[in-house]
Amino acid sequence: MSNSSRTIDFKYAPKMIQTCIGLVDDPYKSIVREDGSLNYHFEEKEFDPGDFYINKDEGPKETEFVDENIGFQHRLKPMFTHQDEFVKRNQTYDEPELPFVYTEELYKHSYLKWTTFSYQNNNGLRADVLIWELGAKEGFVPAPTKVALKLSGDKTNAPKVMESADTTKYWTKDGFNIRGITHYDFLQEKDVREGVFVIVLEGNMPVSEVTLDWAKKAKEEMRSYWKNIRLFETAFQIPDQQVMDMLKASARNMLQAREIKEGLPEFQVGPTVYRGLWVIDGHFLLEAAHMMGKRLDAYQGVEAVLKRAKEDGSIQIIPSHFKETGIALATFVRQCELMNDDERLKQLWPIMCKALDYIIHMRKEAVDTPDYKGIFPPAFLDGGIAGPFPEYTTPLWIAVGLKRAYEEGERLQLERKEEFKTVFMDVESSLREAIKRDLRKREDGIMFFKMNMMDREYDLPQSATWALAHAIYPGELFAEDDPVVQNFLQLLDSIDDTQGIPENTGWIHNQAVWGYSSMFYAQDWLYAGNPEKAIDYLYSFANHAAPSRVWREEQSFTSSNAAEYCGDMPHNWASAEFIRLVRHLLVLEKKDTLEIFRGLPEQWLPTDHRILHVENTPTKFGEVTIKLEKIDDNSYDFYFARKQGNKEPSQVGIYWMNEYIPLDRDEVRLILRTNRRDGSCG
Repeated sequence: MSNSSRTIDFKYAPKMIQTCIGLVDDPYKSIVREDGSLNYHFEEKEFDPGDFYINKDEGPKETEFVDENIGFQHRLKPMFTHQDEFVKRNQTYDEPELPFVYTEELYKHSYLKWTTFSYQNNNGLRADVLIWELGAKEGFVPAPTKVALKLSGDKTNAPKVMESADTTKYWTKDGFNIRGITHYDFLQEKDVREGVFVIVLEGNMPVSEVTLDWAKKAKEEMRSYWKNIRLFETAFQIPDQQVMDMLKASARNMLQAREIKEGLPEFQVGPTVYRGLWVIDGHFLLEAAHMMGKRLDAYQGVEAVLKRAKEDGSIQIIPSHFKETGIALATFVRQCELMNDDERLKQLWPIMCKALDYIIHMRKEAVDTPDYKGIFPPAFLDGGIAGPFPEYTTPLWIAVGLKRAYEEGERLQLERKEEFKTVFMDVESSLREAIKRDLRKREDGIMFFKMNMMDREYDLPQSATWALAHAIYPGELFAEDDPVVQNFLQLLDSIDDTQGIPENTGWIHNQAVWGYSSMFYAQDWLYAGNPEKAIDYLYSFANHAAPSRVWREEQSFTSSNAAEYCGDMPHNWASAEFIRLVRHLLVLEKKDTLEIFRGLPEQWLPTDHRILHVENTPTKFGEVTIKLEKIDDNSYDFYFARKQGNKEPSQVGIYWMNEYIPLDRDEVRLILRTNRRDGSCG
């Protein structure tokens, strides 16, 4: 991808869009679809890995009815009651901080457009507001009509809806009341009508107060509400406005999905399928929340994870998802190092030791069972392959968790630190032996090993490689020049041409992308010293979002006839990954070093009106501030500062114009120049 093509135009947006218009920490996750409908009461199911299997031997016994509600019990959409020929629908959105949705339906002789947003006041009212406008074009033949809400779904438990007098006044009482005869006032050529629907979710509001004036004031109140939300508590400014808009929307998406449960803020993945806490997603959501400056809220996520700890030492939510215990170990370490809190880690250590005992028990069970090809008992892989199978995702993440734990145990001289190290080395050794055993070669010479140790044609070389990507970075289980890393990057490079990011890596195995998995892979490219590839993935990933700046977990190629999709939308692990990669392109923790501008795109260089500024961003080496301001066309004022933490980097440096410049102090100011052929800096 050339620098000139690094634009965000949503060229790969999914056809079916779900935009959340809910508020911060809102228990009502109101969803607006691409057709402008409001969708309520998603039918949640207890997660069961067994649901992933299709029994090919058993055909359907009854007809399966299909609707367009996609899991929602109630769907409300405005409509008019006259007849006209539909031409097209447009949907637009407000500023990235504002979850307001604007839908317009154009017909041959008329139009209907509406604005949708969520509302709350200090009197306990929580409602969704729909302001509509109906217009008749020139040449419209007068017809009786009104604007109404169409309900798709059972009327039982449907939300309470009130309409403005502006809506109901278009009714006449003359004539005979019989189905099919409307007795609505006639819409005349060039007429414009306006009205309001209020969907009451909590509290009460007198019908007499539902007016167009009230609705317009309510919209301004909610605009003010969102403008006063601090999406980032500290400066996080990128000169490329397109990227900045994506950052703002990503932060907003995360706060909309968050919920307060038992007094703790839980950063949830999404508003529907994944409305809850997930150990693996949570690891990265919490890190992104730290980068947003929501430090204490993120740190409380440790307590939310602890609530999932079991008596046997496991820390797990999904059945047979044994890797979650390793992920939890890594989460405890990462959260404590980001908060520079060694004392908290010492408090968590006994729980981590119980987790170690659980891992030792699983390891023994696998060793004592010859039929297990795996390093641990067969497990549910996730992210493209179900299970239980003997597989790699569990040992990869458990190795990462053990590695992070023993490193901290050694630094703080905690009990059983040597045992953590011994178990890690045993798992790592077995992992490498298994990789050597399972290594295969494609016809084009690319080496790979499948994540499922059972040889199934259904599984692709890239299927469920999410854990391998994490083990490379941030896990740093393999050095950047390790054949495991280099083989994997070659594989990724061979499958990213269709839409700019690797394809068929998730549950949909054909003509599809798991969008935010590309952010895992981008981190690996950056770690291995190829920032240009990471930047390309960032922009391509952004182009897989809807114009409302939200992502679907998986979607079919826009160029295919397939209409498959998978997972939640908005999917906020995607939002978190966008934030994380932008931060890492600018401030990267790599082993025991700190790298500044390792992946600074040309588009992010400051302009006369925009600076680059990341303030007090957390790292394991303390909080870091960087600022870059334009002096003239060939020079920039660079500022770096680091607040010392409990760990010291062995090296800190900045990458600039193909040169590496060591930063030997915790506060540095430089003039960086771009007009020297050798890329040196003044």
